[in-house]
Amino acid sequence: MNTLVEEKQDLRKKLQQIARTVTPEQKTYQDVHISSLLLKHKFYKKACTIAFFSPLPDEPQIWPVIMDAWDKGKHVTLPSVEKNRLVFRRVFSKKDLEKGMYGIFEPNRTKPMVTGSSLDLVIVPGCAFDKKGNRLGRGKGYYDRFLKTMQKPIIGVCYTFRFVDTLPHGRHDRNVDGVITGKTYVDTMI
Repeated sequence: MNTLVEEKQDLRKKLQQIARTVTPEQKTYQDVHISSLLLKHKFYKKACTIAFFSPLPDEPQIWPVIMDAWDKGKHVTLPSVEKNRLVFRRVFSKKDLEKGMYGIFEPNRTKPMVTGSSLDLVIVPGCAFDKKGNRLGRGKGYYDRFLKTMQKPIIGVCYTFRFVDTLPHGRHDRNVDGVITGKTYVDTMI
């Protein structure tokens, strides 16, 4: 029988294979839909300070939402990995970003740090999400360690093929409160 770690790794590999079959046009279509759903979401509309993520090429491109947040005067925070943990820093424009670990754009370390208790909303990527709000990350545990401390709403975003019926999960995994896919919003708190 596979261990939880092996099950998760096997699923990541399967999803990577599927990702290679998704056309750029399909991704762009879903990016637009995901951003549109995020912009209309009640949690986003109410939030003043939001933890976003800097998307990798295989993640939903949520830059239009980040730009909207800046335009509306919301406090945009993005993560960086510091001392093996996620730290969120307030950023005021893309000029505040630099390539960090794993080639991900991260806030310059001179930008102000924002505590988890100051956040009104957390928007997270994932390799996959399921109907109960379980999240499959990339396997390093950065978001798992951060999310388990969060008491504010957490929304996962993913392409449609990354939304599955059920995911392997462990006691340290923190569920998200909802998932926005390339097709719809799923309230996982029901």
